[in-house]
Amino acid sequence: MAAHPEANAKLTIKAVRNLARILAEVDPSTFGLLQCRGVVKIEGAQDANTLFPPTPNFKFVFSIPLGLSKPRSLREILLSSARFSLDERLELAKKPVNSVLFVHTARFVHKNIRPETVIVFQNENSPIGAPFLVGFQQFRVEDGGTYRMGDGVWEHNLYRHPSRQGIHPEVDYEMQHDIYSLGVLLLEIGLWTSFVLYSKSDASCQPQRNDIIGSLNLSGRPHTCKIAYKNKQVLEEFAERELAPQLGKRYTNIVLQCLRCSDTGLSGNFNQPCSPVGGIGWADEDGVTVGARYIENVIEGMQAISL
Repeated sequence: MAAHPEANAKLTIKAVRNLARILAEVDPSTFGLLQCRGVVKIEGAQDANTLFPPTPNFKFVFSIPLGLSKPRSLREILLSSARFSLDERLELAKKPVNSVLFVHTARFVHKNIRPETVIVFQNENSPIGAPFLVGFQQFRVEDGGTYRMGDGVWEHNLYRHPSRQGIHPEVDYEMQHDIYSLGVLLLEIGLWTSFVLYSKSDASCQPQRNDIIGSLNLSGRPHTCKIAYKNKQVLEEFAERELAPQLGKRYTNIVLQCLRCSDTGLSGNFNQPCSPVGGIGWADEDGVTVGARYIENVIEGMQAISL
């Protein structure tokens, strides 16, 4: 977690300690989160362009459950030629859903959900392995202060809600934005393809977008809210068209529910299977409705799917 220069240092440290304490008691096999064994504070370097003191970073130290080995990111697995059954992919998809549920129930937001922050360990129980959500460097307390600071990295914006993209996002970060990121992640798992590619012939290892999402405008120059929302619409249409034949309508509707979790002012006939979640009344100021509907629709929906 990178502490903002203007943030209250005591509140930042308190949040880090609280999250570390919560993660120390988590059940890894149930929630797909590693148990925290400590936190290391790393002092940042002084920025010559600012009068603020160096920005510290907090690195969480996790323990690896017995029987697990050879960690790989979900991105690496998606980029590989490995193929797995629909049942195995569905079981993999369920775990980050449980991870987000735990984080939100603890009243934290993750802010960094994408295949790079899902680490999969080899084990004897699953051909794919055991997935765990990591990458808590950007987390914060759900009702704590937030700073509208971002970046223009397209492979990051791909997983961000349109209102949270760009150098200066237009709204504060909320739980719904984690759910949107989860929706993009579930879309990739469902299709079993990586939206971000790395060319073996490119020595710089610069990320490239998969042609499968070629209609998305990810140039980021200039970044506009209109372009970001158009990209969101493209992802929704892509899910409706390509996902159902592979993992069925239930899984597809769950992905759409996540992608539309912040939508408001929708008409009553807006994609009827998803209207209980992606419509009027789902987004509110304190996140209570969001959390309740998320548990009811996404968690229960995922657990009810069988292939």
